[in-house]
Amino acid sequence: MKEYSITEQFALVALDGQNSEHNTVAKKVAVRGIAMAEVLQKICSEISKEHISEASSFLNTRIQEIQKMKKNERNQKEQEITRVLMEENVLFKIPDLLGCDMDFQTSGVNMWQYKCDEEEYLRITESVRAEILEPGDVSAETICLLYLFRECGCMHDIFCIKEQEFIKQRLIELMAKEPLYKIILETEFHSGAGNAYVLFVKKKHRLFQNPYLQGVNLAFPFFDRRQAIFIDMITLGTTPADRRRAVMQILREKGHCCEEVLRGEEYLLKIDNSYYKVWPYARKYQVSVQGVELRPVYQ
Repeated sequence: MKEYSITEQFALVALDGQNSEHNTVAKKVAVRGIAMAEVLQKICSEISKEHISEASSFLNTRIQEIQKMKKNERNQKEQEITRVLMEENVLFKIPDLLGCDMDFQTSGVNMWQYKCDEEEYLRITESVRAEILEPGDVSAETICLLYLFRECGCMHDIFCIKEQEFIKQRLIELMAKEPLYKIILETEFHSGAGNAYVLFVKKKHRLFQNPYLQGVNLAFPFFDRRQAIFIDMITLGTTPADRRRAVMQILREKGHCCEEVLRGEEYLLKIDNSYYKVWPYARKYQVSVQGVELRPVYQ
């Protein structure tokens, strides 16, 4: 099995589920993260411990360039990395789940999204989880991926709140031992515009403290990488199991991988690489339309 670079691993996780045709909020952030991953990859491979000051200077210079990235530069960066990963058959384009929403379905617009190979997605995320949550040394590669996941809003896809609290303490300890880790984790690469992209002041979401900077409290948003989907169907007289089966049939017919998963005491739907709850719901137009809403579930 091929060993992918930091940039490729991050791209597979960050682009998974993102709209492949349009520059959405989340994808803009992900592409900036891919540019930053290339910088971190260069630092880890070329700068030795004896030249840490060079790493700091190089990082600050490149961050300024990333903050000034234009739309055409982001598009080129996206095309370059996705072409490589699609040739490796670990990244695909599939119908966008949002296209199953009643409003989009009736519009007749074709929508597509990226999907990471499920086995590769699990291999990357479980490797990071195992290394940071278990005792022992933590590689620079894992530190870089954690940093990128934090900056681009992927943490809740991979770690629960309790695990993030544990990671907070682990990284404080590692930063004290490794100057390079401290330099990496204390930086931000989003510009003022980037902070607007990730809806920094969006009140409807829970904001959580940056768990990586010792003595500094910064709020990073748990922003929408996935959206709720409304599917119109008859729900009167149905059970939760009936509704899940009906949704799975609809989604499979539209080309999505879908399975029922028991998590704790409740059943979720795993759709492609993401998890959703199925709730009976009615959307109000001129009349009320009965159906179900698929709501994203994070760790």
